[in-house]
Amino acid sequence: IGPVRAATPVTVVGDFTIEVPREVPIRIVGQASAPPDWETLSDGTRSPAPGEGWVVSVAPGTALTVIYEQAAPG
Repeated sequence: IGPVRAATPVTVVGDFTIEVPREVPIRIVGQASAPPDWETLSDGTRSPAPGEGWVVSVAPGTALTVIYEQAAPG
C-alpha cells in the first residue's frame, strides 16, 4: 500500500500480506506479524513513520503479515 493524505481506515478479513514502504505511516489494530522496528501498542502495532496514515483493523480469524516494500532491482 502507498501513501495517503489523511487517516484512512481499512479492515482485512482472511489471510493477507501487506507490503508497505518504510516512509508510509500505518497502524494495525488487532493481531498481526509486523517488522521488528514497529512499536507495540495496547491494541496492536504502529510503524515508525511519522504522521497519520493507514489504520488497518484486523478481523477475528485473520492472518495478517506486514512487510517492508523491497527495492526494485536496479
